[in-house]
Amino acid sequence: MTKPTNQTTAQNQVAEDTDSQKHTKSSGLNQDNSSTEHTQPNPLVLRITELEQKLILADSEVKQLKDQLLRTLAESENTRKRMLREKEESQKFAISNFAKDLIGVADNFDRALKNLITTEDPILKNFIEGITMTERQLMSVFEKYNLKKIVPVGERFDGHQHQAVMDVPSSTQAPGTIVDVFQAAFFLHDRLLRPAMVTVAKAALTDADDSNIETGKK
Repeated sequence: MTKPTNQTTAQNQVAEDTDSQKHTKSSGLNQDNSSTEHTQPNPLVLRITELEQKLILADSEVKQLKDQLLRTLAESENTRKRMLREKEESQKFAISNFAKDLIGVADNFDRALKNLITTEDPILKNFIEGITMTERQLMSVFEKYNLKKIVPVGERFDGHQHQAVMDVPSSTQAPGTIVDVFQAAFFLHDRLLRPAMVTVAKAALTDADDSNIETGKK
């Protein structure tokens, strides 16, 4: 009766060892699964991160496109203003060459009026009156188209607007003052078409200067 007892004990020991091994394997498998769950990233988190990066890139592209659009609009506005300004300039000064030709006609009228004679002859009187009226009408047309005649007597000499023919000693005019005008200046709007030909005052010689000159001659 002793032998069956030992055999049963051995079988129980084997069963226990088998259960222990199964438990050990199961525990190891569970640990592996837990480790795998911790090392593998969550797909949802990855998707959110990817979308955030795309959003950042899209925002950057929008800013670049907005900047380019603003630059393009500014360049377009500057081009429009420049073309409008050039158009206005072209319209304002389209008659420049024609106006220059008319200036010569005005000069002739001016010379004629300065050399008029006094007469009682009715025919000559009518002729002189006709010249005067024609010159007046021409000046009216000039004014209508902003063609201005400038006679700068008494003004300060300006090399951009005046052409000096000679210097004249003067004790009554400050040096550099325009004393006389041989030919008037003409402007079309604010553009000079022809400078004035003028004589300019210079300092007159004093008695001391005359004495020095005389002494030098001797």
